[in-house]
Amino acid sequence: MVAIHFLGTIGLGLVWGWLIGRVVYGQPLRNVPYLIGATLILGAEVLVFIDWRAVLVFFGATGFALLFHSQWRRELREQFGPPKNH
Repeated sequence: MVAIHFLGTIGLGLVWGWLIGRVVYGQPLRNVPYLIGATLILGAEVLVFIDWRAVLVFFGATGFALLFHSQWRRELREQFGPPKNH
């Protein structure tokens, strides 16, 4: 049986990965070190408040959402072309 804190950790990872995907693929690469640092801080918070298994779940969900978002953006770019800057 899955404990509620693991479900919350999965949700946190999915949302965080989606947000990272937006920033990484929409902004300059200078933001990447900040995102890595923020992700490690979130992972440390999960470790402190839950346990090491939840950290693995968090990073797994984050990676899944990041890959899913990047694939989705790639498909949109192929279908509609690159985004137009305003």
